[in-house]
This record gives sequence, structure tokens and C-alpha cells, in this order.
Amino acid sequence: MKLKYAPWLALPGALAALFLVFPLVTVFTQTPWTRFGQLISTDVSQDALWLSLRTCGITLALCVMLGVPLAFVLANLPDRWWARLLRTVVTLPMMLPPVVAGLALLLTWGRRGLLGRHLSVAGIEIGFTTLAVIMAQTFVAMPFLVSSLEGAIRTRGSEYDQAARALGASRTRTFFQVTLPVMFPSVLSAAAMSFSRALGEFGATITFAGSLQGTTQTMPLAIYLQRQSSTDEALALSVVLLALALAILFGANALAAHLPGGRTEAEMQALQKRRAKTGSTFTEPAAPAEGELPVSASPSSCPSIHVAAKVSERDVSLNVDLPGGVLTSVMGPNGSGKSTLLSLISGSLLPSEGQVSFDPPSPKIVLLQQKSLLFPHMSVRQNVEFGLRARHVGAKAARERARAELKAVGMEALAERRSTQLSGGQAQRAAIARAMALDPDVVLLDEPMAGLDEPSAQAVRHQLLRRLQAHPFTAVLVTHDVEDAAQLSSFDVLIRHGRVERAEPHKG
Repeated sequence: MKLKYAPWLALPGALAALFLVFPLVTVFTQTPWTRFGQLISTDVSQDALWLSLRTCGITLALCVMLGVPLAFVLANLPDRWWARLLRTVVTLPMMLPPVVAGLALLLTWGRRGLLGRHLSVAGIEIGFTTLAVIMAQTFVAMPFLVSSLEGAIRTRGSEYDQAARALGASRTRTFFQVTLPVMFPSVLSAAAMSFSRALGEFGATITFAGSLQGTTQTMPLAIYLQRQSSTDEALALSVVLLALALAILFGANALAAHLPGGRTEAEMQALQKRRAKTGSTFTEPAAPAEGELPVSASPSSCPSIHVAAKVSERDVSLNVDLPGGVLTSVMGPNGSGKSTLLSLISGSLLPSEGQVSFDPPSPKIVLLQQKSLLFPHMSVRQNVEFGLRARHVGAKAARERARAELKAVGMEALAERRSTQLSGGQAQRAAIARAMALDPDVVLLDEPMAGLDEPSAQAVRHQLLRRLQAHPFTAVLVTHDVEDAAQLSSFDVLIRHGRVERAEPHKG
């Protein structure tokens, strides 16, 4: 196996691993296994075990219900000082000594606390109750979930969310049907970390809730107290605690790795390379015969587009008229403003000055990008149905239209496969089916053939050309490939340095 790091790193790495693992191994070796069952069957051990499991289960539910929304909100805050301060404050309980966390809870919710004294008047006591245990565990465990999940959300990005919104889904539908399922492997791992932290909570609990057997004495507290009178029982409980934490963390991470969306971008690329080496890549289906295109439910209005807009922060000022009912190719060097033009037309970017107008107005717009952005937790068919269902098309009608669109691009045989099981060309053809199912008036194409091999790129060009010829719509294609323009374009636009240098009918 080829090393991916400097060989000398193995020595300090091994020392660190030994430092962390050896004490844990010692606990297992020193445990009196012959009396293990007897030791964990005492009243103290059983009360502590079941109290810990009950309270940690409730804590986990609270962390997920409250912490997951908080993580998504924090991940989408702007990069401003107040947002960084808020993130720091939210994760501060991770850094506090647990006894300080317990003291803070006691001063807030205790009988004489800032809020607790008002509850006491109403006969509600929190301090030194099982509720106090749950609150202490939640206070120290939730930041672990929030911090871990927020980092994962930032790493994953919002491309799938934007794709869902572009297909017509509301923000709520996008969150529950796309964002949450895509991020579920990360949610699962973060929840496991939070549960394990709650399971081991000691300082905040003993300060805020005390140590009453059967009421507030969790396993860590029982271990601490039994250590003074019965070391063997403390060791047995420690083994149970370690085994629970290990099983939860390992099980959650193993499950997350096998869920749709659980693989990282690098892992997916490595998987595709292994398939290529072993010859296990999927065969491209044959192109469908002519005349199999589905009938549009609502014919395109083929709007023309007038752009007279300026984006000051990007030093882009564009003034161009794009004809309706044909495909316009937009070319130019990197950073010239091509993608900015698409963003202005789609409405995802607002101009500093000027506007983008359509004739007729209010067209249906879809965007096809270099990445197909098929939702990894859905089958190919479900991906195509998604935009239709988001626009309140019935389930049966959506399924029939999805199958017709997939048949039109030669993907009917792969309708029930996950998007992660498709080649690049197949994924783009499925993305075309998903976009065309909405009967769009304007189709924006941001280098959809880039990164594909020539046969796959040619198949995608063929499908786009067929759709344009059968059911005309207005299309704008950003590309660096003259072959794309030669085969598809009826109108050419050249952008340099944020300005339109040329806009004219295509000369074949």
C-alpha cells in the first residue's frame, strides 16, 4: 500500500494512539470477569444503568430536535463577526469544565436561580431531579452535535438545496425531502457523538442534580462513588459504559458510511476509478429511437431574454438580447462573466444595477450544471418525479411522465437505480429528463458536457438537440467546447472581461 503521508509521522502517531488506547485496554484487563455478571446485577449498578439509558435517550431526542435546526441555521449564517461570535458561544459548553456548566445551570434553573425561583413559586422544582440530569446532559452534549453537523453541512455545501429550489420545491419541502436525507449520515454520526457524551457526563450532573440512587445517580456518578468502596464494581460499570459508547459510535459511523450520501466526493471518485480498472462500469444504454419524446403538458412560450445588468462586486456589466426558441452559446475565458450571466437570468444573483426581462414574462426556468446534482438518496425515477411533485402534480401522473422522460433519453432501464450507480453520461441524461419533465420555457446549461468523455458528451448533445427540435424552448449554453456550439447553437455570444464583446447568429 502506497503511503499518503510522510513515513516519520507514523512514530508520533503510534505514540498518540498508545497513549489513548492503553489505559482503556487496562480497564478491560483489570476487570474481574469471573464475577462480572454479579457485579453489574447489584441494585446500585442496575439503577445507574437504566437511569443513564433513559435520560440519555431523552437527551438524544432533545439534541436532535433542537440541535439539528440550530446547526443548519449556523451553517448558513454570513461570514460576519457576530455570526462567528454566536458560533463560539453556542459551542462554549464543550470547552467549559463540566462543574462550571453545572454551576451555570444551578444558578439559572435551581430553586434560587434566575429562572428557577419563579418556577418554584408555581411548584416546579428542577434542581436535584431526574429532569436536572436530562438538562445537564443536554447542555454539555448538544454542542457536540451542533459543531460536528455544522462542519459537515459547510463541507457538503448547498448545491443539492439549490437544485431542489430550482425545480420548484419550497424551502420546507427542500429541507425534509432533500437536505435532511442527504445530510442524514452526518446527522447520525453527530447524534452518536452527542449520545456518547451524554452517557459519560459527570461534573455538570453532580453539581446541578446531585447523586441520588434511582433518581439522579447515573453510571459515571455510580462509578465514582463505587470506586471508593468497591473497585471491582466500579470497573465492571466502566466496562459497560465503554462498551456502550464504543458500540454506538462504531455502529453509527459504519451505518452512515453505507447510507446514500455517506460517501465523500473523493471516495466516489475513487470508487469510479476502481470500477474503471475492473471493468465494472455501467454500460451506456443505446440512444432511443426517434419519435419517442413525450408530449409536453404545457408547450413552451419560448421567451426572448433581455439582459441589461451590472454586478459591481464582480466587475461585470452585461447588455445583450438573447433570441427565443433557439439555443444561444455563451463563450469566453474563465472569469469573464459567463456563469454570472446564467445566475442573473435564473434569478439566483441580483444585479447591482439594471434588470433581466423576459418576453413573455414569468417563464419557467431550469438549470443544468456540470454536476448532474441528482439527489443521492433517490432513485433515478424519483429524481425525475421530484420537480413534478413539488409543483403539485399527482403521484400517478408524475410517475408516468417520469418514465416517459427517461425513455426519451434512453434511461428507462436504469429508472430504479441510485444516482451513485450511474456513469457521468448517464447522470447527465437523467438530469436532462428531470429538467425537461417540467416543460421549461428557459433552459440554462452551465457546461453540462464538461468532464464527460466524448461518447458520453455526444449522447448528451444528441438528447438536447432532439428536445430543441421537437419542443422548442429558449436555451442558454455556457461552454468552452466549440463542438457544443457547432452542433447546438443558433446564436453566439462572446464575453470578455465582464463585457459582451460579440452577439450574433451562429455561422456554421
